[in-house]
Order: sequence, then structure tokens, then C-alpha cells
Amino acid sequence: MKIRPCLVLVGILAVFGPGCGNGDEPDQGGDSQGGTATAERIPLGNESGGDDGGHDAGQGGSSEVVEISPTKPSVSEQGPDNPAPKPPPQSTGGNALKLIHRWHRSPISQREAALVGVAAAQAQALREFHAIWEGGAAAYQASLQLEVPTSLGPEFQKHAQAFASGGVDALGDSLHGGSGPVWMAWMEALALRANEKQNHPMSCLALASVLRSMLQAGYDRERVLSLRDPVASVSRYASDYLPFELYEVQPNDSLIGIAYRFRRDKKIQVRHGWIQTFNDKASDRIRVGEEIKVPTQALHMEVWRQARIAALFSGSYLVRLYSVSVGRKGADETPLGSFSIETHDPQPTWYRKDGPPLPYGNKDNALGERWLGFKERTSYGLHGTNSEETIGSFETQGCVRFHNSDIIEIYDMLPVGTKVQIHG
Repeated sequence: MKIRPCLVLVGILAVFGPGCGNGDEPDQGGDSQGGTATAERIPLGNESGGDDGGHDAGQGGSSEVVEISPTKPSVSEQGPDNPAPKPPPQSTGGNALKLIHRWHRSPISQREAALVGVAAAQAQALREFHAIWEGGAAAYQASLQLEVPTSLGPEFQKHAQAFASGGVDALGDSLHGGSGPVWMAWMEALALRANEKQNHPMSCLALASVLRSMLQAGYDRERVLSLRDPVASVSRYASDYLPFELYEVQPNDSLIGIAYRFRRDKKIQVRHGWIQTFNDKASDRIRVGEEIKVPTQALHMEVWRQARIAALFSGSYLVRLYSVSVGRKGADETPLGSFSIETHDPQPTWYRKDGPPLPYGNKDNALGERWLGFKERTSYGLHGTNSEETIGSFETQGCVRFHNSDIIEIYDMLPVGTKVQIHG
């Protein structure tokens, strides 16, 4: 077996700073973690950090917006030969920050509506900036090299100048340690352009940073979920920046068996679905002599109850983003706190509070596909649904409910012992 260490991403460190069973296979518990991510610290200026009756019979704050006031000109003796200096444009103060905040919060397809009644120079500057979301980042960078807009304030101008002169590397340096609406808009722009430039680790960390900031600032959930496609695109290249061990496939091997032996013998928290995804394989087929990369850093899940959003991370790197349903408000609210997965069931029976158990496959079985039960609260866990249209609602009896296609993927990726953190 060959061991390959995690790549040392010097450029990314410069930008983001140092480090901030009952299933279909044998699955043992244990909370041991894998390797350590190379770049753990995300540049967040203000970072935070049983459904439907249960499976067994037992049954964020706002980001601070700092208004930037125009610099006052110095006052000296004035006269015909020494006129008073002209005041700076009024559009570079707090009004520009509020405009950018409103514009960036808007659904991407509806941003033009946020520009109604806006000064012409500001509206044009934001239309040109929007080109980054339409695949026009290179042309926008070239235009900034000719002229940087001043109508959107000094902070926007600072990041625009950095992007014009040095691309994503200089922009990342400019954004380091920031916060607020201008920072968030440019951080999302950085994520998109870095992905285009195949700087996938920078893009992945930037997306994680934007996700947390959007949730802290109370962005609309659909706007937050617009990050799903960029996240899925970047995470295809996870093996370029996450730690792994090379393993040469032996006769009679399978991904399920390889994952089991890594958990048993090396105490590495990995499951066959994550190995398949990590190697960007369309199926679980492998061949003798093939070298596959086995990820050595454990996945963990975070759920934001109010937003009805869940995400998978490997260290600080964002791997997946999901829409979910959670418990009914005031009645069956999903519990907050830290949990760990203890049980896997591919065909769960629903043990209802108010009726006899419903077996897997029954059209009224609200658990749908798969069950991943919590160790600390055995009536609660992650599962699928028998009503896809309800995903995104406050409807469950306390569990976290996913689309069936999503929970099937999650089930194959998360072993026993995986941590799940549920935020308010």
C-alpha cells in the first residue's frame, strides 16, 4: 500500500490562513478522525461556528454591516488661489453598502429588480460585476484593468483593484479577514472565478465561507441553496486537496470491503460511497491492479434548523449542500446540539406514535428510503420521505428529512460515528 500525503497548498494558506449498524455491510462504531486538512481556517470575519414518531419502538445572528463614511477633505485657509477641495461623491458611503447588500441577497435571476431607482453609475457597475455569475469573469477583469468603478464605495473599489491586478490570488489576499455585504459578494465571486481557473481548494473554502456568512446574515434559503451547483462542481475535485491513501485493488475486492477494512484496521472513518465520490467514479466497479484514493479525513454534517438546510464537510471544505425538512415548530421541534450516527437501516420500519408500525415500502411510511439513527437520541435521525414535495418545510416529528436521492447518497457516505451538528 502506498501512502500519499495531503498536498501542501501554499497559495491557499496565503489566502485563507492556517487551520482554524444495522446496514447492508459490516459497520463498526468509533469516533476516530482521519487526517488533517491542509488549510482549515476560513476567512470569516464573524464566524460562528425521531422524525415522524422515531425509528425504534423506544422511541444564526446577522453579519455586522459597517458603513464607510467618505473621507473629509482637510480644511485650510481658502481664497481665490486656494479653493476648498471638492467633496467626494456621496454614493461611496453607506447607501452603496445597503445597495450591494440588497443586490447580493436577491435571487440571482432577479437582481435587475434590485437596481430599480438606483443611480445610473451604481446600476451599471453592478450589472458589470454580475458578469462573474454569468461566466464573464475574464472579460470583467479585463474591463477593470481599464477602469475601476468608484460609485460603489472604497471597499468595493479595493477588491476590484486587487482582482484587476492579480486575479484570484490578489483578490483572496484582499478579502482575508473581512466581513459585511461587499466582502460577501466578492467572496462568492472569488469562489466562482477560482473554480473556473481550476483553483478548486480556494473555490471550495470560499464557498464554505459564503455559506456560513449567508446563514448568519439571514439570507433567503433559496438564495443560499443557489450554491448547490457550484459546490457539486468543485467537490468533484476533492481528491486534489483533501488527504488520502493510495490503495491497489486486490482480487475479490469491492469498495464496501475496502472501506470496512480501513475502518476496522486503520480506524479511518470512511464508507464506500465517499470513496466512490472521492474518485469521481460513476459506479462502484473497480478492477484488479487499479489504484484508488481512500480519503482519510472524516466527513461531518451540519444542519441549520431555521433555514432547513444541511451540508456535508470534510474539515473546513464544503462537500455537499441539501434542502431538508425539520420538526414542526412548537410541537415536534428538531433537537439542537451535537449528535453521532449509531445505526444504519436501508429499509426502515416506521414505529409511529399513534398507530401500528409501518414496514418499509408502505406508501404511508414517512421514513421513505434509509435511516441513520442518532446515538444520543435514538428516536431521532436522518431519513428519506414518502412525500418529496414536503422537503423544505417544518413538518416532521423531529428528525431531519431528505429527498430520497439525497439520503441514499448520504447513507453510502457516512459511517457509524459520523458527527452531526444541528444549529438553530
